[in-house]
Amino acid sequence: MLRRAVGDAKLNYLGRSYGSVLGQFYANMFPDRFRVVAVEGVLDPQAWVGGNTRQSLRERLRSGEASHRSLTELLKRCDTAGETRCVLAAGHPAQRFDATAKRLRATPLELAGDGGRRTFTYADFVNMVIDALLAEDVADTARFIAEVETAVTGGSAEALVRRLEDAEAAAGEEGGEAEYDHGFDAFSSVLCTDGLHLDDVAAYAASATRAERTAPHFGRLWAWNEPQCGRSTWTVRDEDAYTGPFNRRTAAGVLMVGSLRDPLTNFDGVVAANRRLPNSALLSSDQWSHVAYGTGPCVTTAVDRYLLTGRLPADGRVCTDVPPPFTEPLDAADTSAGTAATNDPAGPDPRRASTLSRVPRTG
Repeated sequence: MLRRAVGDAKLNYLGRSYGSVLGQFYANMFPDRFRVVAVEGVLDPQAWVGGNTRQSLRERLRSGEASHRSLTELLKRCDTAGETRCVLAAGHPAQRFDATAKRLRATPLELAGDGGRRTFTYADFVNMVIDALLAEDVADTARFIAEVETAVTGGSAEALVRRLEDAEAAAGEEGGEAEYDHGFDAFSSVLCTDGLHLDDVAAYAASATRAERTAPHFGRLWAWNEPQCGRSTWTVRDEDAYTGPFNRRTAAGVLMVGSLRDPLTNFDGVVAANRRLPNSALLSSDQWSHVAYGTGPCVTTAVDRYLLTGRLPADGRVCTDVPPPFTEPLDAADTSAGTAATNDPAGPDPRRASTLSRVPRTG
């Protein structure tokens, strides 16, 4: 209907994140009715529609593993870069993160700032780590972790409070004066009706436990992204929803774009989707980003060329033009912030000097 409304004989489509599901649905339902379909932040459509109700949608998509992989690789890069380039490099960055998370889970922080008192929890921490991984400056993730580490080990919480207040101010400016945010309602009505979910809401506890084993810190977050969708509670069904196949040979080529360390969408999903769809090409970007189009000339030029001409780039091409994190030396303040590291896996030693809610996610 949208294609007809704009007078196009064939569809021209660029879809991101959940939009990648819709694009793949269309390409397989109408394999001769599009000129170009480009999708990025790609969700595996076969995992989305599912085949049984014993696994949650997030388990099938392995969303938690995407976040865990993204952070793990960033902390490895931090360790390699060293203390002059990464604020968290002293000691073992991964151990410092785990210890900080453990302390925060045991005892939430009570913070005071210009906006009054607030409680900062383990859940807030994990959510904000994902937000940091999505930011343009992904290296700031290490700085954020260091700020929380300082606060939970008895140091100053000033930097953390300032960050939280800045984030709230930015969210307020973006949200405007709306009295009611209907984002969760819209998110749920799409997610719960369009995908296949567990039979019973009570089963999400076991699903969360399973997800946490393979994706520490992130598995539970993603599992609890969708319990409202349990089929015993969410009873709306779309009886003619498209459930495949997803291996149709299309008349025109389909372009799939994925970032290797996307913290929201498991890169394995775009690999599986690409292998399944015969006339498709995978363009990868060696970066941390949910969507790569517009972040660097390599991906952007290749996608633009495809949208304009219909010509696919070489299948399997990898773009490496986006600068990696931790390439620039730290300034003096950041360098001093990294001195509180410890080799003790139990956590940072509070005796040593240290100067160091969530919107639903489509991916």
